[in-house]
Amino acid sequence: MKGANALDYKNRLAATDIFVSPLFGVPGPDGGTTGVTMPYIVARKVYLVIPVGLEKQIVGDLIDITLKMREPMESLDVRMIPSMWLLTGEIVTELEAIKILTGATAFQCNAGGVGGAEGGSWLVFRGTPDQVKKAVELVKSVKGEPPYIE
Repeated sequence: MKGANALDYKNRLAATDIFVSPLFGVPGPDGGTTGVTMPYIVARKVYLVIPVGLEKQIVGDLIDITLKMREPMESLDVRMIPSMWLLTGEIVTELEAIKILTGATAFQCNAGGVGGAEGGSWLVFRGTPDQVKKAVELVKSVKGEPPYIE
């Protein structure tokens, strides 16, 4: 499993950010988690699952954005130069998770809000009454989950 920072849901593509240090030419001496794991995933043909939230959707074509991110540039912050690495594998968003865990299908109808809904995705469920009930119960069980803080 490898999470993503950008999602092009329409084209089923995901990417992860990397910040290139001018001192090393890579995001740290080992390339970070992406630099360490991707050579093994590609060479050994490992089945990669990419969990990524719908809030990570970007506007535009992710291949084009990734290519633009790789163009030479000068950074205002000389310590960090942003770049992006395309990930290939099975993308699993909230929509796929609902299907896997409950059998219901879901689609995103809108996003965001205030009072705790910032960054949230609003979903509509379809399926049998039992599947929809399970989907609603699943969402209620994780609603209000505290933020992850290291």
